This record gives sequence, C-alpha cells and structure tokens, in this order.
Amino acid sequence: MNFYEVKVEYTRQTGEDNPKSVKESYMTDNVDFGAAESVVHTYLKKFAADKVETLSMKILKVFDTFQLEAEKDHIYCGKVKFITIDDNGTERSQVNRVYVGADSLSDAKEFLHEQYKDYDAELVGIEETKMLEYINPANV
Repeated sequence: MNFYEVKVEYTRQTGEDNPKSVKESYMTDNVDFGAAESVVHTYLKKFAADKVETLSMKILKVFDTFQLEAEKDHIYCGKVKFITIDDNGTERSQVNRVYVGADSLSDAKEFLHEQYKDYDAELVGIEETKMLEYINPANV
C-alpha cells in the first residue's frame, strides 16, 4: 500500500452564484495511481460544480502516520532520525518521513516528540504540507 499526494483543479460550489476555481492537494492511500486518483475524484464530486481535473500525482515516502483522520487543521511532515547499532558495533542513522495531523506546528512537534520519546530517535525537521486533508478510501 502506498500513500499518494494528488493535486487537482476544479470549480468549487460556494453556495453563491459565482463558483470559484481552486487548485488543492489531498493525501490518500491505495494500491496504485489510478485507484488513488479515483478516490480523490469521487470524494470531491460533492464539492465540485463540474469535472475534477488531476494536475499531478506523486508517491509519498511514508514511514508512519498519525491522526490523519482526526479533525485537525493541517497535515505536517516530520523527519525523524533513528539511530541503530549493527552487529559490528557501528552506529548507523536513518531519516524517515512521518505525517501527522495537527492544529499547529507546535502541536505537531509536541505530538511527535511524545510518540518517539522511548526510541533512539530525534525529530530533525518538520514542515506543514500543502495537502488539505487525508481521504480514507474506505470512507468514500
């Protein structure tokens, strides 16, 4: 299973007489590009005044995810460095991407620090993504 970022353009129904053209990015997971694109298009049909057009898609490198389906304002991508020692006693480090839903950058940092406090890991960076929300394929 892969996670995807799907960037789309469509005309959003605003409840007024003048619909608005928007470009937005969404996160979803599925088995392939076609299925991920279909999930996003199906989800957006309830908001779109006309067709939804896919502008781009990419596979996200994801080590772990947290709180994506919670009612959070943003999706953040954190980089967590894990340190391991191999059989020869050599120290190795690996940086992995984790995605977390949170209401603010400080909430996201605090949450990730709490998640990895019992591991030999360090949060080396975190940033807000452009993705508006995670769309669970099972709920579409």
